[in-house]
Amino acid sequence: MAPDTGTVSSQVLAVEGLTVSFRAVAGVVPAVRGVDVTVGAGETVALVGESGSGKSASVLGMLGLFHPDSAAVEAERFEFEDMELSAGRREDLQDLLGTRIGIIFQDPQSSLDPTMKVGRQIAEVPRLRLGLDRNTVRRKVLDSLAEVGIRDPEWCASAYPHELSGGMRQRAMIATVMIAGPSLLIADEPTTALDVTLQAQVIDLLATLQEERGTGILFITHDLSLVSEFADRVMVMYAGTVVESGDTEAVVNHPSHPYTRALLESVPRLDGGRVRPIQGRPPDPRDLPSGCPFRTRCDHAHDRCEQVEPPTFRLPSGQTIRCWLGEQDGEPC
Repeated sequence: MAPDTGTVSSQVLAVEGLTVSFRAVAGVVPAVRGVDVTVGAGETVALVGESGSGKSASVLGMLGLFHPDSAAVEAERFEFEDMELSAGRREDLQDLLGTRIGIIFQDPQSSLDPTMKVGRQIAEVPRLRLGLDRNTVRRKVLDSLAEVGIRDPEWCASAYPHELSGGMRQRAMIATVMIAGPSLLIADEPTTALDVTLQAQVIDLLATLQEERGTGILFITHDLSLVSEFADRVMVMYAGTVVESGDTEAVVNHPSHPYTRALLESVPRLDGGRVRPIQGRPPDPRDLPSGCPFRTRCDHAHDRCEQVEPPTFRLPSGQTIRCWLGEQDGEPC
């Protein structure tokens, strides 16, 4: 988490008005609609929501990881480390990805080359992108593996990915990403394939590396409870928009949007409290309902929710919600 200084030192990423639309045979499908994202140095921002909410599409779109023939990406503003970039343009981002911007994907088994030894894969960035000599590269590889908690870096470096356990593969993937010293780390569901114990270990590892290096982290997950002790801020997405955002403590302990409350109530609790699955299914982005996209699953829906999609309101607590409930004591943003 960011140091407890009251403010984040500097802004690493700033995106405003991000839209991502997929090109399909039946027409254009809006996947992300007007999303704003900021991440400060040493800050962890969690992007949370169900599958299909637009979390991964937001990140992959802004970083130019969709083929231009399959998706259209636009943003009113896209800045990285004070550089003005064009969201979705690979030409602007290709020199930053893998060096200043690191990405950890959900499944390290598919991210690591099965035909190449782990050490050689980790060495590619410092050798090819940073131009370091062979001895320096090998030393950095072993140091990186040790830093992520690999007990025998020499053995791990000479092993193939299939010879590692799931937890070790994820640690090796983190070492591969962090060896270049990125200022922004994007972690896309990095713990989904791991058991609860390994999840906690990976979260602790990311928090330690962040504290030591001041890296900004954008953490993508479907599990709101997972980030309660890890993230500084939380952004909850539904149907391609951010429906609630704010400090983690406020969002997790005092959720204001009905969808955020439903997410929290759908997770098993240690105190044995009742688990309430969210009723219904997320809307099809090809056929979004009129008004608020959550209204068909919401206990608080009324006529206005069906007629007009709500704007974003800022509450006295500092949270923002995209819900007509915010009109009672909030101000339009």
